[in-house]
Amino acid sequence: MKRVTATALILLAVSMVLVWRIVSIYRNSPQKSGLRLTIGDITAFRGSHRNRVEISLENQDVSLRGVQLEMCDGDNYLSCTGCDVADRTRGFTCSSNEKPNGCYELILFSFTKVIEKGKGPIVSFSCDVAEQAPGGECRELYAGRLEIADENKQSLDAAVERGRCCFEDCVSPADCDASLWCYDALSCIDGACQSTQRCVDDGLYCNGKEYCDEDANECKHTPEPCAHCYVSGCSCDEATDSCKQYGGKRGDSI
Repeated sequence: MKRVTATALILLAVSMVLVWRIVSIYRNSPQKSGLRLTIGDITAFRGSHRNRVEISLENQDVSLRGVQLEMCDGDNYLSCTGCDVADRTRGFTCSSNEKPNGCYELILFSFTKVIEKGKGPIVSFSCDVAEQAPGGECRELYAGRLEIADENKQSLDAAVERGRCCFEDCVSPADCDASLWCYDALSCIDGACQSTQRCVDDGLYCNGKEYCDEDANECKHTPEPCAHCYVSGCSCDEATDSCKQYGGKRGDSI
């Protein structure tokens, strides 16, 4: 009888642990919410610049605090930059970067606002197309990673509608003219757009990175990477791409 009681208690304890774990998994899992994220389609000439990709979201039943999206393209013919909010997300902060795996990651968030219930565009960004892209073919644009949080910062599931990018061969330099200040000497060679960049980075670490500001029509550069420690006594070491403190002290590596 004691053995039976002990066995029953053990089984009860195991059952309670299993129930607790199942409940925990359920609570921590993304909840179904009827969300749908759509990656827009684009058609672009090979070698062209600043082709706009638009991301839309349908959230009819819940308001949202933020979105983190990793967008990838088949065979990695796109190189994307920038991140512009839409009317629905005005007041939000959008940060973005190209990842080592070739995907483009953007984070859309706000500490004070929410994406109200509804549907429509939430963000867009620009993509350059490689000259090596195959003319007359298309590649999928898909979400490598997607995280969406409601106003209580709970993770939500979302259906994803993939987009696609179709590549075309240019016929004349006019096909490559996107009226961009940052690119000059446009030409069309073997079906691919080619151009000269106005603002070319010199490859040096200590003077910051040169880049072209299309909105301002001028060349700019990022702040010097060691400027934050000049006052306290440091120098920029071009050979090691790092900031070194005077007097043998350990400096920052940026």
